Amino acid sequence: MVANGLGGIYYTRVVLPTMLLLLSSLYNAFFSTSLDDAITSVSLVELSFTLIPFIVFDFREKGFLLFCTIFSFFILVVFPLSWGYFDMGYDGSVLREGPLAVLTTCLALFAQIGSIYGLAVLNRQSEERSTQLLSEMNEKSTEAEQARKALEVNLEKLEIARTEEANRQWTSEGIAKVAEILRSHGAGSHIYDSLISMIVKYMGANQGGVYVVDETEPGQKVIRLMACYAYERKKYIDKSFAPGQGMLGQAYLEAEYIYMTQVPKNYITITSGLGEATPTALLIMPLKINDTVEGMLEIASFHKLAPHQISFMEKIAENIAGFIQNNRINEQTKKLLESSLQQTEEMRAQEEEMRQNMEELEATQEEMRRNEQAHLDEIARLMQEYHSNTGLLQKKDQEMSGFMLAVDSTLAMVELTLEGIILTANERFLSLMGYTLPEITGKHHRLFVDAAHSQTQAYTEFWQKLSQGEEQIGEVRRQAKNGKDVYLSASYTPVFNEEKEVVKIIKFAQDITQEKQAALDYQSQLEAISKSNGIVEFDLNGNILSANANFLALMKYEAKEIYGRHHRIFVKQVEQESEEYQQFWEKLRSGEYISGEFERVSKDGTNVWIKGNYTPIADINGKIYKIVKYAQDVTEQKMLERQTLLQTEELRAQEEEIRQNLEELQATQEEAVRQALELQAHVTAVDASLATIEFDLQGNILKANQNFLTLMGYELEEITHQPHRIFVEKGYGASSEYHKFWQDLKEGKAQIGKVKRLTKQGKQVWLNASYTPVFDEKDQLVKIIKLAQAIES
Repeated sequence: MVANGLGGIYYTRVVLPTMLLLLSSLYNAFFSTSLDDAITSVSLVELSFTLIPFIVFDFREKGFLLFCTIFSFFILVVFPLSWGYFDMGYDGSVLREGPLAVLTTCLALFAQIGSIYGLAVLNRQSEERSTQLLSEMNEKSTEAEQARKALEVNLEKLEIARTEEANRQWTSEGIAKVAEILRSHGAGSHIYDSLISMIVKYMGANQGGVYVVDETEPGQKVIRLMACYAYERKKYIDKSFAPGQGMLGQAYLEAEYIYMTQVPKNYITITSGLGEATPTALLIMPLKINDTVEGMLEIASFHKLAPHQISFMEKIAENIAGFIQNNRINEQTKKLLESSLQQTEEMRAQEEEMRQNMEELEATQEEMRRNEQAHLDEIARLMQEYHSNTGLLQKKDQEMSGFMLAVDSTLAMVELTLEGIILTANERFLSLMGYTLPEITGKHHRLFVDAAHSQTQAYTEFWQKLSQGEEQIGEVRRQAKNGKDVYLSASYTPVFNEEKEVVKIIKFAQDITQEKQAALDYQSQLEAISKSNGIVEFDLNGNILSANANFLALMKYEAKEIYGRHHRIFVKQVEQESEEYQQFWEKLRSGEYISGEFERVSKDGTNVWIKGNYTPIADINGKIYKIVKYAQDVTEQKMLERQTLLQTEELRAQEEEIRQNLEELQATQEEAVRQALELQAHVTAVDASLATIEFDLQGNILKANQNFLTLMGYELEEITHQPHRIFVEKGYGASSEYHKFWQDLKEGKAQIGKVKRLTKQGKQVWLNASYTPVFDEKDQLVKIIKLAQAIES
């Protein structure tokens, strides 16, 4: 065993054939001196022994076979060359000739044949074994192939199961996220923004919207867009559909979802900042619960939607529909509960009042039984006082009736509950807002408020303060039935009961729409003036109150450097000490308007010539309280006049004062009147010193002041409704530069600079002009105001 462990079995099989071959070769060498006289039988035996390694070794044992083959070659070919050294001198003729030679030859042939047969048998066995192994291998290969196919099928099933499980997990997580949003965001409209942004992101879509069926108007259904999300941004779009209108309205009627992979090119109107692209897929999913459609979900995507994504949308659609339905039911229930609580409170108050009356009645009866005569005397006295008080009350009632009649004919009045529900309103309020009483009774106050403001925190706090007993007074903007804005000076007054509890709200209001619009128009004109003029305000002592950017740039100061300092910082020392300078301020304090050209000194000491006016501004009582100066830089013009000596006459603007007397409003309108007067004074000052003209958005002339008409040589009737290009050369009027000039104005961009214009006689006039867009209270561009001054002729 030890020998076998060391490889002895292999060496034994090597030694056996090699030793036999070596012995037979030595035997042949003893009887022969060379290969030519070798004994045939022994040589045949040697050949037989060379075949033994192929019998005892397998072909896989190549090393041993190779060694034995080389050894056999050496014995058969090389070793005979040395036979002469082994010759023993024996006579081997008996082995070469005679019967013994034949016998030994036959035995050698038999051994040879036996070896060959052994090899054949061994080869046969090897073939059978190989065939058996090949067959087994084929069987195992077939089994392996079948196992592989089965494994592939199982892997496919496993992959399908894993995908389905992932889809289920994805769906479950999405439903959970939707449920979390519905649970945690309350019932406000902002929940739809959170909901649609989450769905669009979760679906990997590019845009989407959520619609809710609005049944606010009895008998009328509107599918209204509540929230829109596109390209990772919230979109502010107001859109609504009637049932049956478009694909969305059709999906509402059919109560079935619509999935399209060929979206019409113009169906989607929302674009990103990088351009416009039509989505690949569109899904319109009805929000349906219990066969009732509460709204719609619309999802657009650049990739097709998988079946599990559509299934997910169906599942969350039912959840969202349930949420909308519950909110609607809760809102209705809340209204009914509030109404019920109000009725219960009223009944409880009536019962308490009746109980108190009964107790008082019983106490009175008991007292009357104890002292009937005293009560009779008291009753007589009380009856006398009653008649006396009744007369006083009737008188006061008449006075109060007259007062209320005066208030009712002067002020608009409306009564509301603590929740903002309208109880009643007088004829003046109804006429002002354009409604009839049945149209507003029972409706909420937000009927008169634009939708955006009614959803703000300020509006909510407004009603909270009223319900807490805090009076609200001020100017408010409301919307009439025809949609126009109405500005009111209003007071909302809480009404308390005997228990000091707020029971209702009374609103008194007065229409100040015209005054407000006038103030806005004046403000727009003032802004236009401020863009082309330097403006600085002084108190009556000449101390600086404020200055605009144009004035600061002209005088090269910072605002903090001049506020609170006297006007004399802009005046030369000689002029400061003069009597004329003192009289200058005395005239302004007395209300005298002063205009002209003034030489002033900037921060760096350079002389600056200013053309402008000093305008005293009065309050609503006519008392001067500040001075406003409007100025334009004419330094370059003055320097040109001094250098060329061609112009010796000072330019003075024609003055035309327009004073408009405004009726005095009530105490709550004093601020609006003061602002209107102040703005009127600004406009008057500008109109007296500048040429002004107004255009519509197409460049057609609306009106112009006398300064402009005189400068251009026209009458007002000649230019009204005429295009602006009558003042420019034909070539410039047809140029792209002129077209861009008006396009910029239409986009709200002011244009300021020096321009060349033509008078009626064809003479060229150079103007220092500003074209200022004017906006209304809704930030809508309504007209263009041009302020101009001739700088050379």
